[in-house]
Amino acid sequence: ATTIADRGQRSAVGVHGYFHGGLIHEQPKPGQRLNPVSQRTTLPTQWRVAFLMPTHSQVDISGDSEKDYFAKLGNDSPDLVERLRCIIQQQLMPAAVAADFAAFGCAVAAYNESSGQLFRNVQGGAFNGKHVTNLIAQLRANGLTGIGQSSWGPGVFAWFESSQSLDSFLTTAKESRSFQVIATARPRNEGRVLTIG
Repeated sequence: ATTIADRGQRSAVGVHGYFHGGLIHEQPKPGQRLNPVSQRTTLPTQWRVAFLMPTHSQVDISGDSEKDYFAKLGNDSPDLVERLRCIIQQQLMPAAVAADFAAFGCAVAAYNESSGQLFRNVQGGAFNGKHVTNLIAQLRANGLTGIGQSSWGPGVFAWFESSQSLDSFLTTAKESRSFQVIATARPRNEGRVLTIG
């Protein structure tokens, strides 16, 4: 998979997710080209996720600029890395296995904000810039859960317990001037099939 798409160098979650679906926790293993799956579970198919974009957003970070950002990062904090591991193993994955949406949403938000602290030297905090930070604060204030920044931003995501709760959010979101809804999706617990030739 890494040979085909030249992906998975920093994280193999996307590669494993493509081929297996579900919620995946990878475990870095020195000497392996692709980190192996540590744990995988399915997600309730009634859950939904929305992808949002602030009305005013920063320049996308990818390619050479992303490599430059990674080069500017300081050393990982061992305490923070351990906190992230604990959130995944003790909160996020167990909540997903139990189909406990409230616990899952809290764990997703905690993990996303904590992992963002690893990048604070280059993005100015847990989230990349004021527009993403403000949007996440606005979503929290409106009672949403399972919220976070996608990659470097400016995309933001929010999880919903059902299509009904997503539809209710979408109705109110139409009136917002601070963001727009880019896409919505449901969990996919099966992999894709890749045919070449």
